Amino acid sequence: MTLPGSASLGAFQAGAVAALSVALTTLRSQGRSITVDALGGSSAGSIVALLASHCLLTGKDTPAMLRRAWVDDVDVGLLRTGGDAPLGFDDLDEALRSLLQDTERHPVDVHEPLAQPLLLQVGLTSLLGLTTATEGRTAEVSTLTYADWAEFELHPGHGVDALIMPDRASAVDAVLASAAHPGAFAPRLLDRSSRRRAYEAKGITNFPESGLLWYTDGGLVESMPVSRILAAARRQSGDAPGHRVHLVIDPRSSGASGNEEWSDAGDPKSWLDGLRRSLSILPTQALHDDLRHVGHTNRRLAELDDLINDLEQRGVVSGRDELEAVRESVASLAGIDAAHRVEIEMISPLLLADDETGAADLLAGDFIGAFGGFLQKRLRRSDYRLGWECVRAWLPDGLERANTSASLIDTTVDAVDGAEGRPPSTELLDGDGDDHLGTVDRLKMTMLAMAAGRTLVTEAIPTPAVVRRLRRKP
Repeated sequence: MTLPGSASLGAFQAGAVAALSVALTTLRSQGRSITVDALGGSSAGSIVALLASHCLLTGKDTPAMLRRAWVDDVDVGLLRTGGDAPLGFDDLDEALRSLLQDTERHPVDVHEPLAQPLLLQVGLTSLLGLTTATEGRTAEVSTLTYADWAEFELHPGHGVDALIMPDRASAVDAVLASAAHPGAFAPRLLDRSSRRRAYEAKGITNFPESGLLWYTDGGLVESMPVSRILAAARRQSGDAPGHRVHLVIDPRSSGASGNEEWSDAGDPKSWLDGLRRSLSILPTQALHDDLRHVGHTNRRLAELDDLINDLEQRGVVSGRDELEAVRESVASLAGIDAAHRVEIEMISPLLLADDETGAADLLAGDFIGAFGGFLQKRLRRSDYRLGWECVRAWLPDGLERANTSASLIDTTVDAVDGAEGRPPSTELLDGDGDDHLGTVDRLKMTMLAMAAGRTLVTEAIPTPAVVRRLRRKP
């Protein structure tokens, strides 16, 4: 499962994953063997993935935890900071750790935990940059990448320490670093020393002696998010038989519909409009490119099958061993010898959008760079409900494509519809989210803007060296 970054729209992903967890638990209770091999993403998506992984492996009530984390507990107040950035993670860090440790409100074994370990993938943007040597035509060429990933293997029944320890190297530390959007948060420091050999095996030549690296929002430059999680799933499951489905839960897959403002000559755009839009484009483009790459690989594998079948029917190649040898040779030449077909399913607001109202119009928190939902619980409730309803719309056809019987599909859909964690329909808002803001919410926006402006001016104006030295003194 891939969950791209989306700021407050993580509420949509939380609602979708909550509904999926009900479906998954129901299917397993009816004797269907299901394994989650790998999931993850960047920014808000990585936080949702962390919480979902924990619940699925420990038997905690996934909808209850995700709703508390993404609807009830997180808002602008929790993200306030006394530092030099508009927002901060100190209070959220403490709240997230407390949430994971709270077994009174979130007891284990509410449902049967998953029986197999899973790999949690967290996308990161390294501010140092990682240097590798690449072979050029006549000599080696040094290249630099800022895309990085953290991986954690989580086991059934794991304790909370598996997520919060060790300091600066835990899964919680990684997801908060991945969510540190540069438009609002300061970079975060991670200790990557335990992965030194892995970096060096990949040819990284500038891994620091300290093993410490500063990181920012993983969605800015994430590379092949789907392919990376697919590879992790393959490592986890090997060639075990089964019907494999890769789910992408993306609130921003809205396409052109709903974004006509960006083709309207009569609607001038400010510098800030362009900045916010540009930052939201980066993770969406990476996801698009990776999905196209996966689709291209699927087509090439299908063409290889057609070629082998044609050779066999024409009698050009006979015998299973000879056909397999030809297949291996052609696959190697085409660079797909290690490739597998991938069935990808997309869960996004497009499932509920029509031709006139785009998917973006359904998302209540999709304004001020998708941070709008942090201003008001009602906006987050709406996006959570929207995510749940999108999964409800996907389930019948999605389960049928996974060879599920009609009776079991009905049982699963009924369970999702009747789940205690399903939010009421009254929570789904109409119209743009910013139309629902009150005076207090707009005052919060003004205060945030003032804090950002003050920080920008302070950091941008050159400061005399003597003042800088005084600031550094304890």
